Amino acid sequence: MAKRRSDDDLVVRSASKVRAKTIRWLVPNVFALGQLTIIDGDPGLGKSLLMLDLAARLSTGRSWPAGAAAAEPAPVGATFQMPESAGQGTE
Repeated sequence: MAKRRSDDDLVVRSASKVRAKTIRWLVPNVFALGQLTIIDGDPGLGKSLLMLDLAARLSTGRSWPAGAAAAEPAPVGATFQMPESAGQGTE
């Protein structure tokens, strides 16, 4: 009887067996649709402003900077969360 693979088992495969998938972009060549993106940097560089601009463009269906078309033809929902300590002088 064959051993059933559990979710904890390590799966090893040759890189030649890995197939590339087409990337769908939320913002062309900047943010991949449905993928994790980390925005990191020192305080005061505009990370929050960038995220607010992204949320505004998503929720209104406006084009991206440099005239790139929006990924969605119609406005989509966007949520912006600030950390618990936002505005409490954490620096």
